[in-house]
Amino acid sequence: MASEDELWALVADESQGVLATVARDGRPQLSNVLYLADPRNRVVRISTTAGRVKARNLARDPRAAGGGRSSDLPGRGWPETRPAEPAPA
Repeated sequence: MASEDELWALVADESQGVLATVARDGRPQLSNVLYLADPRNRVVRISTTAGRVKARNLARDPRAAGGGRSSDLPGRGWPETRPAEPAPA
């Protein structure tokens, strides 16, 4: 089993993923995203604007999950299930 540092290295080597947020009606809403991972601080940052569905969903309900692909692990992704913490505007 990979260590947490090894998993973060996999995440940091990529920049594309999928962000899942909770829609107003409770269903998952998926968005393709570009991201920047900061393994040292255990943070994945995405860029969006306030008018986007993902931003509105996160403002209302900060629960989110993300997934990505690793070229080192074909067919396998990485999970992120901590609540999202929007950056200050």
